[in-house]
Amino acid sequence: IKEEPNYKSIGEIMDKLFLHKSAQVVNEWKLNENEYVILKEEFTNRSAIAYFKKDVLYKVPDIINIHGIIPKNAGQRFAAHALMEAVESIPLVILKGPAGCGKTLLSIAAAMEQINYGNQSFSASGKYDKLVIMRSNTLCDNDQGYLKGTLEEKMMPLLAPYFDNLSYLYTMDGGTAKEGDMIIEDMIDRGIIEIGCFAYIRGRSFANSFVIVDEAQNLTRNQIKTLVTRIGIGTKLVILGDPDQIDTAKLDKKNNGLTYLSEKFKGSKLCAQITFTAHECVRSALANEAIELLK
Repeated sequence: IKEEPNYKSIGEIMDKLFLHKSAQVVNEWKLNENEYVILKEEFTNRSAIAYFKKDVLYKVPDIINIHGIIPKNAGQRFAAHALMEAVESIPLVILKGPAGCGKTLLSIAAAMEQINYGNQSFSASGKYDKLVIMRSNTLCDNDQGYLKGTLEEKMMPLLAPYFDNLSYLYTMDGGTAKEGDMIIEDMIDRGIIEIGCFAYIRGRSFANSFVIVDEAQNLTRNQIKTLVTRIGIGTKLVILGDPDQIDTAKLDKKNNGLTYLSEKFKGSKLCAQITFTAHECVRSALANEAIELLK
C-alpha cells in the first residue's frame, strides 16, 4: 500500500482494510507496535479488528481456526492471531487475564498446530521442533512435601492443565481421551514435549521451540529475566498469567515477573500483549460472578 494522506474518518480506514487487508495510517492514536484494536464506524454497525505494525494497520482474519479451536470473542481472536504469527514477526506473546479466558487452551492449540510431529494425529506445519511447558512451582495451598519419581513425574501435578487441554484437542480430532494420553506420552518420550523446571534453567538455551510459561505472576523479576535471556533463535515464547491471582507472599500485583516483563516490553516490535477482561471469561456463570465479586 502506498502512503495515503491523513484519513478523514474511521470508515475510510475500514474501507482500506476490507479491500486491501491493510491501511497506512498516521499514528495519531499513539498505538504501540503489535497493538490490537477494534475499529467501529460511527452511526453504522461496521467494525473491524486489526493490529498495528510500522505505521500500518493489518486486518485480522474474520475466522481463525487453530486445531479445531475457534476464538469466541475479540480477545481470543487477538491471542490466536499473535500465537500463530511467524516467530520472526512476534517471538514473544504475553497473555494476561482471569481464569477461563482460554489462555492455556489457545496456547496449547497453537503449539500443536505448529510443532513437527510427522504424520501423527496432531497435524502440524513443522515450524518448531518441540513444545516446552513450564510454570512456577508455587501452590495456592500448603506445600505437599517430597514427591517421588523423576522430574517429569514431580512436575506432572503442576502441569495437569496442559495435559487436560492436550487430551481435549485430541478428542476433537475424533480420538478418545485414552488415545490422546498415549499420543502425549509418546511425544514426551520422544522429546517433542518437554517439561521444563525453573530450578535447572540456568545454562540452558531453547532453540526452534514453542515455549509456554503459565502462572507467570508467581515468578520473580529475576526468574523472568533468566527465562527470556535463554530464548534462542527460532523460538516462540508465550507467557501466561493473572496479576490478580498471586500465591507468593513476597510478590504483589506490581512487582511480580509477569507485570515487570509486560511493562518493559510495552511498545517492543518483538512482543504482542493481550489483556483479557472478566467479560471475556467463557466459563460458567458462577465462575464469572466469582471473578467480579471476589476481587
